[in-house]
Order: sequence, then structure tokens, then C-alpha cells
Amino acid sequence: WVYEQTGLTGVICLPLHKSGRFVAALAVHQRTPRLWSSGDVELMTTVVARCWESVQRVHAVAAVREGEERYRLIVERAGDAIFVIDADLRYVEVNPAGCALLGFSREELLARTAADLVRPGDGERLAELVARLRAGEGPTEVWELVRADGSTVPVELAGPTTVDAFEAATGRLTGPRGRAETMGLAALITTQLGQTAWMGRRSPLVLATTAGSLAVLVAIVQTPGVSHFFGCTPLDPFAWGAVLASAAVGTAGAEVVPALVGRLRGRSARRPRPPSGGPRVPGHLPG
Repeated sequence: WVYEQTGLTGVICLPLHKSGRFVAALAVHQRTPRLWSSGDVELMTTVVARCWESVQRVHAVAAVREGEERYRLIVERAGDAIFVIDADLRYVEVNPAGCALLGFSREELLARTAADLVRPGDGERLAELVARLRAGEGPTEVWELVRADGSTVPVELAGPTTVDAFEAATGRLTGPRGRAETMGLAALITTQLGQTAWMGRRSPLVLATTAGSLAVLVAIVQTPGVSHFFGCTPLDPFAWGAVLASAAVGTAGAEVVPALVGRLRGRSARRPRPPSGGPRVPGHLPG
């Protein structure tokens, strides 16, 4: 009855199994009768697998966001002063107990570095501490920190503490962490869509489906309420440019690299090999 009302006469439905378990299915409908070829089935199998991978990644990002929210609540409600410092010794996070201990507001502390809050004579000691932290040590030491009113307060610095220079550098290039995560997720999904579109470039149906999926992705990321629901951050034109550039490189790489590897293997197979058994002397027959 449904097909009679909608006028659909061509349907293909492909199941997706993971670890021997049915997890999803993708159906494609057409208004004109069609005999689906083995190539159509193979292409749609690739599409449904990549769509499922994208959905799983979105769920994983949402789970990470939920874990970060729980961690933030624990830090905010802790009675101990907690400070988060990046590789440049800048304060990137502080809880209310830390603000009360030093007499600064959160905004004032985030505008300062660790060197601003130690006594003038402790600069060399601070450099030694940073070197130990970079080496992976987690020391426990007592420091005198300078409060907002100029007085000092003794605090205990407790490890373990690590400094991830790569993450710090990435944060400076891509901006806030939420923006960087959204850019990475969008680049991954866009790359998968680009590869799918290239594989099915002769099929108008595949191209239309890919374009629609890309439009949905942009709408989800750029709509404030929906974006927050999925744990994303709206992106500016520069960020989208970086996403599209990364997707273009990934799509081209998926097409060029296998061909290049195949060509190199072909050259290696055609290369003449020296005869086995050592050199032959002209006119001499083994015997």
C-alpha cells in the first residue's frame, strides 16, 4: 500500500552487521523500475558502512562531552584549589576554591601565567619544576604564591602532572577545544562523503544523496541549539575552509595512493631478476 501511494517501484535495502549482529539498514527507493546490479549493491554497502561509522563517531563525541561535563562539575565543587596550566604556563582553568585562595576572579587568573603568581626569587626554581614536569615527573612541593593583595600563601603542589606540548600547539592553531573537535569531526565526515561521491560519481542518485548529507551536516553544525545537542560548536568560514581542504586531501589521497602503490608494485614485478645458481660461463653446460 505504501509503495502504491508513493509511486515507488524500485527499492534496495542493505543490512549492516557488526560482530555478527544486525545493527542498521539502509534503503534506497526509486520511482522507476530498476534491476540493481552487483556494482550498485557494492557501492551501497560501502555507503551504509561509512554512514554507520559517522554515527558511531558522533555518539563517541557526545559521550566524551558528557564525561567532560561531569569532570567540570567535580572540579568546580572541589574544596581544594585546582589550577590547569598549559605548556606556556598560562592558566586555562581554575575552580572557585582556587580563586578564593588567591583572591583573584576567574577572569583575572586566566589572564595571568604561573610566573606572575610566584615570588620574584622563585623564577629559577619554577624553570626547574617545568623541566621536571616535561620529563614526566610528578613532584609534590610547597610553594609560596602571591595573592591579589600582595601577601603570600603557602600551597602544596601535588602531582602527577603532565604537559602535552602537541595538544597546546594544536589548541593555538585551531582555537578553543570545542571548535577543534568540531572541525576534526566535520573533516572526517566530509572526507567520507567525498570518497563516496567519487566512487559513485557516475550515479546521480549517489551524488544527490552525498550533497544532501553534506547539507545536513552543515545545518547541524551551524544551528546553535542543534549543534549544542550533538556536542558541536558552530564554525566560521575560515574553519569550514580548513575542513573542506582537509576533506579534499583525504579524498584525493584515497584515490591516488592505491594507484601509486599499484604502479610501484608493477614496476617491481617487471624488474629483471639475476639468474639463480651464480653466474653462467658462455659455452659451459652444467653437468
